[in-house]
Amino acid sequence: MKKIAAHLLQMSIAGVTFIAAGLPSAAHAGSFNCYAAHGGYCQYVGTVKRLYVNESNLILVYFDSPYDTSLLATAGITGVTANDSGAYGIVANATFAEYLYSTLLTAKTANRQVVMQFRGTTASRIKIDKIWLD
Repeated sequence: MKKIAAHLLQMSIAGVTFIAAGLPSAAHAGSFNCYAAHGGYCQYVGTVKRLYVNESNLILVYFDSPYDTSLLATAGITGVTANDSGAYGIVANATFAEYLYSTLLTAKTANRQVVMQFRGTTASRIKIDKIWLD
């Protein structure tokens, strides 16, 4: 019985080590860049720090680190005061909002990296218009 318990303990430790080795390191902050091409857009590649929906019908996603708001000028985006998150108004397109939240929740739960693109602003944040799991 003791041998079985010891073996299970070793397997558990090995499994945790294996899983942890595949997770992104907290030392690698996400990247945020803006581009003038295609009408101007910004892109974030990184993990989802926090995700929620509020009663104002906004999906808010917080990045793993804030970005430099001076980058937004390259894309022609103005009016952003919150440099740690992006947003999407559910009433703008409920179907997209459902898929967006589902994808963000999957990324957050699995600690997977996402790529998001932004055009414009909503609620003083950059407005999400594309997402995919990396």
